[in-house]
Amino acid sequence: MEACIADIKKWTRQNSLMLNDDKTEFIVIGTRQQLDKVNVMSIRVGNHLITKSRCVRNLGTWFNDTFDMSQHVTNLCSASFFQLHNIRRIRKCLTQEAAATLVHSCHM
Repeated sequence: MEACIADIKKWTRQNSLMLNDDKTEFIVIGTRQQLDKVNVMSIRVGNHLITKSRCVRNLGTWFNDTFDMSQHVTNLCSASFFQLHNIRRIRKCLTQEAAATLVHSCHM
């Protein structure tokens, strides 16, 4: 895995891209039985030692190690309730139409 990451880093440098080592995360995905057989706790990315995560975010979507999307749903609901709470705080300053537009424009 570390050799593969080194190759990706080399490719990104050659193409004027950059892999941000300190923001890199890694996850092992599988069934509970498969995950019990894997004994990888960390990998080296550049000069950083990255520890395995149970949940990671990629392109706005949260993935957990069993790939069941429960963490994504939890985070999405939390963010949605937060936005609705903020709209509620300013609701008295909005017309019915403006409030409806604002609620419908919230997409997570």
